[in-house]
Amino acid sequence: FSTLKFVNASGFCRGSPQAEDYTAMCEKAIQQWPKDYCGKYIAYYILDMTQEKQRYLQKLSKKSGLPLIDMMYNPMLDADKILFRPIEQWLDVVRNAHYVVTDSFHGTVFSLIYNRNFTVFNNKHRGADRFSTLLNSIKATIRMTLPEEEPEFFQISDDTWSQINEAMDAYRNIGKDFLRTHLQKVQAEA
Repeated sequence: FSTLKFVNASGFCRGSPQAEDYTAMCEKAIQQWPKDYCGKYIAYYILDMTQEKQRYLQKLSKKSGLPLIDMMYNPMLDADKILFRPIEQWLDVVRNAHYVVTDSFHGTVFSLIYNRNFTVFNNKHRGADRFSTLLNSIKATIRMTLPEEEPEFFQISDDTWSQINEAMDAYRNIGKDFLRTHLQKVQAEA
Protein backbone atom coordinates (compact mmCIF):
# COMPACT_ATOMS: atom_id res chain seq x y z
CA PHE A 1 0.00 0.00 0.00
CA SER A 2 1.12 3.54 -0.54
CA THR A 3 2.34 5.93 2.12
CA LEU A 4 -0.04 8.57 0.78
CA LYS A 5 -2.98 6.17 1.15
CA PHE A 6 -1.92 5.50 4.75
CA VAL A 7 -1.61 9.19 5.57
CA ASN A 8 -4.96 10.05 3.98
CA ALA A 9 -6.85 7.06 5.39
CA SER A 10 -5.47 7.34 8.89
CA GLY A 11 -5.84 11.07 9.33
CA PHE A 12 -2.21 10.89 10.42
CA CYS A 13 -1.83 14.60 10.97
CA ARG A 14 -5.23 15.07 12.58
CA GLY A 15 -5.55 12.34 15.18
CA SER A 16 -2.03 11.51 16.24
CA PRO A 17 -1.66 11.27 20.01
CA GLN A 18 0.49 14.05 21.48
CA ALA A 19 2.98 13.86 18.64
CA GLU A 20 3.72 16.63 16.21
CA ASP A 21 6.67 14.64 14.91
CA TYR A 22 7.47 10.97 15.24
CA THR A 23 11.22 11.51 15.54
CA ALA A 24 10.78 11.09 19.29
CA MET A 25 9.94 7.43 18.62
CA CYS A 26 13.57 6.75 17.67
CA GLU A 27 15.61 4.75 20.13
CA LYS A 28 19.29 5.34 20.72
CA ALA A 29 20.03 1.63 20.19
CA ILE A 30 19.31 1.99 16.47
CA GLN A 31 22.03 4.61 15.96
CA GLN A 32 25.46 3.05 16.49
CA TRP A 33 28.09 4.90 14.49
CA PRO A 34 31.74 5.27 15.42
CA LYS A 35 32.75 8.34 17.41
CA ASP A 36 34.27 10.99 15.13
CA TYR A 37 34.96 13.70 17.73
CA CYS A 38 37.24 13.36 20.73
CA GLY A 39 37.25 15.42 23.88
CA LYS A 40 34.59 17.59 25.43
CA TYR A 41 32.75 20.09 23.26
CA ILE A 42 29.52 22.05 23.05
CA ALA A 43 27.46 21.05 20.02
CA TYR A 44 25.02 23.58 18.68
CA TYR A 45 22.15 23.17 16.26
CA ILE A 46 20.64 26.57 15.58
CA LEU A 47 18.12 26.84 12.75
CA ASP A 48 17.42 30.54 13.18
CA MET A 49 20.82 32.03 14.03
CA THR A 50 20.82 35.57 15.36
CA GLN A 51 23.54 37.83 16.75
CA GLU A 52 22.13 37.22 20.25
CA LYS A 53 22.43 33.45 19.81
CA GLN A 54 25.97 33.81 18.46
CA ARG A 55 26.92 35.91 21.49
CA TYR A 56 25.30 33.36 23.83
CA LEU A 57 27.30 30.52 22.24
CA GLN A 58 30.57 32.47 22.39
CA LYS A 59 30.01 33.39 26.05
CA LEU A 60 29.15 29.79 26.96
CA SER A 61 32.25 28.52 25.16
CA LYS A 62 34.48 31.09 26.86
CA LYS A 63 32.91 30.47 30.28
CA SER A 64 33.37 26.69 30.00
CA GLY A 65 36.61 26.57 28.03
CA LEU A 66 34.94 24.11 25.62
CA PRO A 67 35.06 24.44 21.83
CA LEU A 68 31.89 24.81 19.77
CA ILE A 69 30.93 22.32 17.05
CA ASP A 70 28.22 23.26 14.56
CA MET A 71 25.92 20.27 14.14
CA MET A 72 24.42 21.65 10.94
CA TYR A 73 27.36 22.28 8.63
CA ASN A 74 30.31 20.09 7.84
CA PRO A 75 33.46 22.24 8.19
CA MET A 76 35.61 19.58 6.47
CA LEU A 77 33.94 20.23 3.13
CA ASP A 78 34.48 23.00 0.59
CA ALA A 79 34.15 26.35 2.38
CA ASP A 80 32.54 27.93 -0.71
CA LYS A 81 29.53 25.66 -0.36
CA ILE A 82 27.09 25.19 2.48
CA LEU A 83 26.82 21.46 2.85
CA PHE A 84 24.85 19.74 5.55
CA ARG A 85 26.34 16.94 7.57
CA PRO A 86 25.15 13.44 6.72
CA ILE A 87 22.59 12.25 9.27
CA GLU A 88 25.04 9.68 10.72
CA GLN A 89 27.56 12.43 11.44
CA TRP A 90 24.87 14.77 12.82
CA LEU A 91 23.74 12.06 15.25
CA ASP A 92 27.35 11.33 16.18
CA VAL A 93 27.97 14.99 17.05
CA VAL A 94 24.96 15.19 19.39
CA ARG A 95 25.53 11.70 20.85
CA ASN A 96 29.08 12.52 21.93
CA ALA A 97 28.63 16.16 22.93
CA HIS A 98 29.36 17.28 26.47
CA TYR A 99 26.54 19.80 26.08
CA VAL A 100 24.03 20.80 23.36
CA VAL A 101 22.53 24.21 22.58
CA THR A 102 19.61 24.24 20.16
CA ASP A 103 16.54 26.08 18.94
CA SER A 104 15.36 22.98 17.09
CA PHE A 105 12.72 20.44 18.03
CA HIS A 106 14.89 17.66 16.58
CA GLY A 107 17.94 18.93 18.46
CA THR A 108 15.84 18.74 21.63
CA VAL A 109 14.55 15.24 20.83
CA PHE A 110 17.99 13.78 20.19
CA SER A 111 19.46 15.51 23.25
CA LEU A 112 16.78 13.68 25.24
CA ILE A 113 17.35 10.36 23.44
CA TYR A 114 21.10 10.50 24.08
CA ASN A 115 20.77 11.94 27.59
CA ARG A 116 22.81 15.03 26.77
CA ASN A 117 22.46 18.05 29.02
CA PHE A 118 21.21 20.90 26.88
CA THR A 119 19.87 24.40 26.56
CA VAL A 120 16.89 24.96 24.31
CA PHE A 121 16.03 28.41 22.99
CA ASN A 122 12.34 29.15 22.77
CA ASN A 123 11.79 29.23 19.01
CA LYS A 124 8.46 30.95 18.36
CA HIS A 125 9.09 31.01 14.59
CA ARG A 126 9.14 27.22 14.36
CA GLY A 127 6.42 26.31 16.80
CA ALA A 128 7.30 26.65 20.48
CA ASP A 129 4.23 24.53 21.27
CA ARG A 130 5.97 21.40 19.93
CA PHE A 131 8.75 21.87 22.48
CA SER A 132 6.31 22.47 25.32
CA THR A 133 4.09 19.53 24.32
CA LEU A 134 7.04 17.13 24.21
CA LEU A 135 8.64 18.35 27.43
CA ASN A 136 5.30 18.39 29.27
CA SER A 137 4.29 14.94 27.99
CA ILE A 138 7.48 13.40 29.39
CA LYS A 139 7.23 15.58 32.51
CA ALA A 140 10.66 17.07 31.89
CA THR A 141 11.34 20.20 33.85
CA ILE A 142 13.79 21.59 31.33
CA ARG A 143 13.70 25.35 31.16
CA MET A 144 13.53 26.97 27.77
CA THR A 145 15.75 30.04 27.68
CA LEU A 146 16.20 33.17 25.64
CA PRO A 147 19.48 34.08 23.92
CA GLU A 148 19.55 37.40 25.77
CA GLU A 149 19.91 35.59 29.11
CA GLU A 150 23.27 34.92 30.74
CA PRO A 151 24.59 31.54 29.51
CA GLU A 152 24.67 28.69 31.97
CA PHE A 153 24.86 24.92 31.88
CA PHE A 154 21.68 23.14 32.92
CA GLN A 155 22.60 19.83 34.52
CA ILE A 156 20.08 17.00 34.63
CA SER A 157 20.61 14.49 37.45
CA ASP A 158 20.89 10.74 36.85
CA ASP A 159 17.58 10.22 38.65
CA THR A 160 15.89 12.77 36.41
CA TRP A 161 17.39 11.13 33.30
CA SER A 162 15.95 7.80 34.48
CA GLN A 163 12.51 9.42 34.78
CA ILE A 164 12.88 11.09 31.38
CA ASN A 165 13.94 7.79 29.77
CA GLU A 166 10.91 6.00 31.23
CA ALA A 167 8.63 8.78 30.01
CA MET A 168 10.26 8.72 26.54
CA ASP A 169 9.68 4.95 26.39
CA ALA A 170 6.01 5.51 27.20
CA TYR A 171 5.85 8.32 24.62
CA ARG A 172 7.38 6.00 22.00
CA ASN A 173 4.91 3.24 22.85
CA ILE A 174 1.94 5.58 22.37
CA GLY A 175 3.26 6.51 18.93
CA LYS A 176 4.05 2.91 17.98
CA ASP A 177 0.57 1.78 19.05
CA PHE A 178 -0.98 4.58 17.02
CA LEU A 179 1.02 3.64 13.91
CA ARG A 180 0.40 -0.10 14.36
CA THR A 181 -3.36 0.41 14.72
CA HIS A 182 -3.63 2.66 11.69
CA LEU A 183 -1.32 0.56 9.51
CA GLN A 184 -3.43 -2.53 10.28
CA LYS A 185 -6.57 -0.57 9.39
CA VAL A 186 -5.12 0.53 6.04
CA GLN A 187 -3.81 -2.98 5.26
CA ALA A 188 -7.25 -4.45 6.01
CA GLU A 189 -8.81 -1.98 3.57
CA ALA A 190 -6.25 -2.76 0.84
